Amino acid sequence: MSDRGLFTSELKFILNRTAAIALADWARSHLSPDPNAADETGSYRTTSLYFDTPQLDVYFRRGSCARAEFRVRRYNDSDTVFLERKLKIGSRLSKRRSEAPVDDLARLAGNNGAGSWFGQRLMQCSFRPVCQIAYDRIAYVSISTPTPLRITFDRNVVAAPIKVAEFADNSGAAVLPGQTIMELKFAAHIPDIFQQLIEEFGVAPQSISKYRLAVDTLGLAGIQD
Repeated sequence: MSDRGLFTSELKFILNRTAAIALADWARSHLSPDPNAADETGSYRTTSLYFDTPQLDVYFRRGSCARAEFRVRRYNDSDTVFLERKLKIGSRLSKRRSEAPVDDLARLAGNNGAGSWFGQRLMQCSFRPVCQIAYDRIAYVSISTPTPLRITFDRNVVAAPIKVAEFADNSGAAVLPGQTIMELKFAAHIPDIFQQLIEEFGVAPQSISKYRLAVDTLGLAGIQD
């Protein structure tokens, strides 16, 4: 379920129910289920905690601390979480990721262990927990193409405000209800198979941030410390 180091570009799409079904059928017939997923269908639950400054500089894209998203990601009910920094410029990605026990979340602001860089950055930018975002993801991959590629479908996206760095239950406000977020992930230039998909289904990539969508859905932009 990790894509660190494999994919440096991504395109995102918002699909209605009909398009999501058709494109998922296409993915099943052209690619293989993610072998790292929880089951043979390539599906799993993803839950992430997002951080921002008290003034929501990341959300508003203000200042040096707003250049990257910082989050803690958990797959299903794993005892391991991933401390992540995601920097995106256009469609190009740069990610840094470290593993940590879920029980260590209370010490995120500390300077110990493999995730010390994460805690240090939180302190430097005065980041605090803002929201939890959860969704059901189905992922398909190809290892037979000249370069690795991956397609994911995120459904049932929900968000909830948080004050502390800990995972709550997966309830929350629906984000893009009835719609699916599709992501195409690849290295460098878009592969022919994805270009064919875009042309065949007539879909257009969009600038999408689940974090910003969640803040909008929860009305947090008007509630700043």
